[in-house]
Amino acid sequence: MRDLYQWIPANPGSPGDIAYACFRIFYAFFIIATCFFN
Repeated sequence: MRDLYQWIPANPGSPGDIAYACFRIFYAFFIIATCFFN
């Protein structure tokens, strides 16, 4: 769970970095949900 914070950029200034961080968190959640409900 602590690795999620490492994906977030150090200086989230551009919208691209924020969208990428949200995408990585959503992707990790999707994998966890898939493994959990499988």
